[in-house]
Amino acid sequence: MRADKPCYALESELVDPEGDDSDEFATGPLADWVAQAKAQGRRQAVPQYLLRLERLSRVALPAAVRIDALRLLLRPTLALARGLPELSQAAEAPALSIRQRLYCLLVKNLKQGLRDLDGCEAAFEARSNADRRWLVEQLFRLLGRQIEYGAQSDRPLPDGTWRELHDLDTYWQGRAALAAVSDLDPSSADDDPHQVYLRLLLLGLAQRLSGDAQVASRIQGKLPLWASQSRLADPAAYVGEIRPIIVEIALDEAPRQAPGLLAAPFHGFVLVPPADFLAEVQPPAGFGMIEASPWPALIAPLPASR
Repeated sequence: MRADKPCYALESELVDPEGDDSDEFATGPLADWVAQAKAQGRRQAVPQYLLRLERLSRVALPAAVRIDALRLLLRPTLALARGLPELSQAAEAPALSIRQRLYCLLVKNLKQGLRDLDGCEAAFEARSNADRRWLVEQLFRLLGRQIEYGAQSDRPLPDGTWRELHDLDTYWQGRAALAAVSDLDPSSADDDPHQVYLRLLLLGLAQRLSGDAQVASRIQGKLPLWASQSRLADPAAYVGEIRPIIVEIALDEAPRQAPGLLAAPFHGFVLVPPADFLAEVQPPAGFGMIEASPWPALIAPLPASR
């Protein structure tokens, strides 16, 4: 992966496969390649997967061929990533870890598949709707893995991770509003892309508010319920509110709590989580005025005794 561009960035131009490589991503040859790579063991398979995923991201393919290739490659790539030994951050800084690079390449290829699908003539057919939903779900899951891995390993996220997540939810919300996707079978709350987005927003916020490196593992099981009780609100309705939680979708960052009064609307949302989430992740406030509070003391101090 080239270091001079963000790891999620799509190629400006795709190359046409030539010669013996023209069918390398067809289902049969690719399935044979996956079986051979698995037989060789992890040490040999990891660099092969890195090269194969990088190659896939640069080759021009019909949408159906790329998506079928991704369906074949996704599970074994994730299995490889999970089995990688964790190196210390100092040993690899500032480069991405191998696991992060694998996740980046999967995200990049899924994004390219989405672009291919949206640009083809069959973009609004039922099969395309099902493929689109699969691509979007996998993108949310991969970005979620990236964020969770960063939280658990205390590694910096690849540049653009939060921005990709915000853009993906904006894309999905727009697609879901079209009649063309209304015929898709409804999924459970656990699989709903927007609910996954809310869970990840809460995870990112919890890391910021708590300052606890173990918060991700501590609250993981409660995130689905908290996400179902959360909502994203119009910032205009919260102007003048003290310390709202803001999600600026144009920025590459997790939600944050405004330091004082919200003075004006912004491009994004106010995240409104349930009270028990805040009680779980916020450090207990001391008696008296909170840090950075814009409010003066409401009770005058007692006069000194004589």
